[in-house]
Amino acid sequence: MSLWRRIFKRGVSLTLRAVLFLFTLSLGTTAVMLLDETSGLALTDLSSVPVQTIALQDSSAIMYAVLRDDPPSVYRSEDSGHTWHRVGVAPSLAVNALAIHPLDSEIVFAGTAGGPVTTTHNLWRSDDGGQSWHKFFLSLPSHPDGTVPSVTSLVVDAEQPDVLYVGTDGQGVYRFNVGLDGQGFSLVGGVPYHNLRIVSLAAGFDSKIYAQAESGLFASTDGENWQALDFPGEQLTDLATSRLSNTIYGLSTSGQVYRSADGGLNWIKVGQDWLTVPGANLHGAALELNPGNDLHVVLATAYQIDAQLVGGNVYETYNGGQSWVKIADAHGVIERLLLTPGGYVFGTDASGLIEYETTADASSSAWYGNWQSPSYAQILVILLTAFIASLVLFGKIEWLEKLQVPA
Repeated sequence: MSLWRRIFKRGVSLTLRAVLFLFTLSLGTTAVMLLDETSGLALTDLSSVPVQTIALQDSSAIMYAVLRDDPPSVYRSEDSGHTWHRVGVAPSLAVNALAIHPLDSEIVFAGTAGGPVTTTHNLWRSDDGGQSWHKFFLSLPSHPDGTVPSVTSLVVDAEQPDVLYVGTDGQGVYRFNVGLDGQGFSLVGGVPYHNLRIVSLAAGFDSKIYAQAESGLFASTDGENWQALDFPGEQLTDLATSRLSNTIYGLSTSGQVYRSADGGLNWIKVGQDWLTVPGANLHGAALELNPGNDLHVVLATAYQIDAQLVGGNVYETYNGGQSWVKIADAHGVIERLLLTPGGYVFGTDASGLIEYETTADASSSAWYGNWQSPSYAQILVILLTAFIASLVLFGKIEWLEKLQVPA
């Protein structure tokens, strides 16, 4: 065989192997991605699906969301909200709040709407990641008119994982011992606070619990008594608390931001002059703090035109409010902001769950998050693809040898 014929033969073999190798990798990669995109099993995102409520587990990438469909579906994300898997159906048509156990992401609590005491259950628990739900053995006390209140907020203290705080619409805050499956609770603050209408609850540093109520802001250091806090803004719209220190942030209805380094006793203004629209009043929509960084905060504004709110902008700071950067236009009114430990920013509005590109990840690839926490099925496909690709590249393949140029 001449030298040139041997070179040509070798070149054909290497070219065919390279083409098959790339084809195998592409096919395997597509299969991995489809495992996260198959209709009914998973969604790459929830941007076009209205979200009823959402929760993030402390210091992890686990998130749960309940959609506004009928029946409402429960979705789970294991990669900070980049991809979602359907896990089951919610326990009620109206799920107002979700909370994830800080030590076991399979345990999820749900708070739902109120109603007649004889037919209504407003507190639920799942022990299998939202696939099935069961009622707490004890329900919240009923009103004199025979109705149980709606649950508006839930929070689990990471330092006391067996304690669940339940905020209600008009009946204060209850402290449940979930270690006993709900068999034991007390009204925080006692009778003087039995009629608080709770907007949201938040857990802070050293097991401190904050309650944002229609009548003001309250804090509890022992889970039994409330201390009223003076917020300097005209009215508190949203509150963000830290688990790392006594730092908390408050957003006022006018869009101003305030920070406290002592758990709400003293405040300083850290907001700035946000973009305004002629003829519209600026409104503070939502606020969130990075669970792993007290200086990283995001907020969303809105504009009030006559009696209607429209979307404003999303801003971000990495220095505790000394300077802010606009990162996006909020095309809808942001109802809730989430900031994951990894720094990913999400907002929920009437259209769905939107991920915003932050100043920290502006240069990163959009698909990177999909590979941060692969499922077991994806790992299996990746290994199988690597094995087959290796055989194609290095193994002896009879039919490929027959395609070579004869001597």
